[in-house]
Amino acid sequence: MIPVFNLVGYSNSGKTTLICRLIEKFKILGWRVATLKHDVHGFEMDREGKDTWKHRQAGADVVSISSRGNMAILGFRENDWSLGELLSKIEGVDVILVEGYKGSSLPKMVLLRNQEDFVLLHSLQQVKGVVYWEKEGIENIPYPCFHIEQIDAIFNLVYQEVLTQKKMGVEGG
Repeated sequence: MIPVFNLVGYSNSGKTTLICRLIEKFKILGWRVATLKHDVHGFEMDREGKDTWKHRQAGADVVSISSRGNMAILGFRENDWSLGELLSKIEGVDVILVEGYKGSSLPKMVLLRNQEDFVLLHSLQQVKGVVYWEKEGIENIPYPCFHIEQIDAIFNLVYQEVLTQKKMGVEGG
């Protein structure tokens, strides 16, 4: 079982920046890190005219490409892939950091850019902590709260949750 931790928040709340900082901290420990980002707007990795694009245009349902040091697999279907399906495809790492998937049951850190974002807390499960930009209003939040610049403290919470998941995975397996 690979431990998974989820970072959620509205657009421009600092999720990507925070994940990058957490990756750096895990890498200092020698951990292998995977990330999984949900993009509600859709994305396109393949460039028109390239061979893999031509494969897709010809009707391939899965296109993969590999070179020294890099590999990508693109799967195509009508509906979004479930979080569980995506997580099951990741292997060979020590931790997976997920960006997005607000509705997941994963343990999560919620990023709140301003007071209007606080409403997000009412619709989430498994909240382990909150990262805020503006201190106003956080005194009423029933979770551990960290300013966006408290990277060490944020990392410690995430790290402890990941260690708990690792321990449970070993005991349960």
